[in-house]
Amino acid sequence: MKINWETPSRPGSVAYGEISFSNSRLEKSKFPAIEISGSLPGRKLCVMAGIHVNEASSIEAAIELHRVVDPKRMRGKISIIPIVNVSTVPNRTVETPEDGKNLHWLFPGSPEGSYSECLADALLSEWAVGADVLLDLHGGDRGENLCDYVVFQKTEDEVWNDKCRRLAACFDTELAVGLSPKGLESTGRCCTGLAGQRRIALVCESGANGILDRKNIEWHREGIVNVARHLGIYDDGVDAKEYAQISLDEYEFIASPLDGMIYPIVEAGTRIERGDVFAEIRDSYGRKKTSIRARVGGIVMMRTTLQFVEKAEIVGSIAYSSR
Repeated sequence: MKINWETPSRPGSVAYGEISFSNSRLEKSKFPAIEISGSLPGRKLCVMAGIHVNEASSIEAAIELHRVVDPKRMRGKISIIPIVNVSTVPNRTVETPEDGKNLHWLFPGSPEGSYSECLADALLSEWAVGADVLLDLHGGDRGENLCDYVVFQKTEDEVWNDKCRRLAACFDTELAVGLSPKGLESTGRCCTGLAGQRRIALVCESGANGILDRKNIEWHREGIVNVARHLGIYDDGVDAKEYAQISLDEYEFIASPLDGMIYPIVEAGTRIERGDVFAEIRDSYGRKKTSIRARVGGIVMMRTTLQFVEKAEIVGSIAYSSR
């Protein structure tokens, strides 16, 4: 990895630059970088956003961070990539144009894989190497309404899991999803990709419809600052907070059984019981075709805000406790 800085990165300052990764599949891509360097050495926090480039509030939170954190009150570094999936910007797609894949689900990636798999590998093995924590910010894509929540990956090591829970509790939400250890058997979010190496990442979700929303920007930004306090990176005279959170460990995606027009019944952040109606599918005359019922009881984490849906399209998700 090489970073071309506009000005040298120095203690007690903020630097801007562009990252080039060493993998030949990534040689045409340049990634924006912001580095906040504390006055004294210390721990490292990595923050990335823009894996999905329509998620405006999370991207803006990453960009704004250096304006609210005083590097002279820091020990260590906060390294930021505010827009990760740069090649998706022209078409605003979720899938990377080089290989048609969704980077979010490909971690830890592979240096011999497709473009997105190589990027996933480079982010974890080059840019975030040595980081105490990686935060991956998501802000609600077009057609999505999210509640505020944090995801981490559990292992069989409960001491390590508790460290992850305490970091998730730095974000002001009642909802934290600690994914079951069985998820380590496959690729997934960056928190899953790193957990196998006993490295910590959190996926932080807040926002809706690709809108630049001040409330969601500040939710992300304040959570990041709170993590920096928790790690001893930032000392602004405020104690790190830990918010009480509901323990959830499984995730259920809801797919539409038919083509049609969707009419959601429940909102993101509300509880739904098994068998309850999540949404109705209607035809172009407003006639009911079918109901979509919840297969599990839990909290609705996301619902679509689109009107037209296709068969098998994901229209929502529910997180729940398996215990």
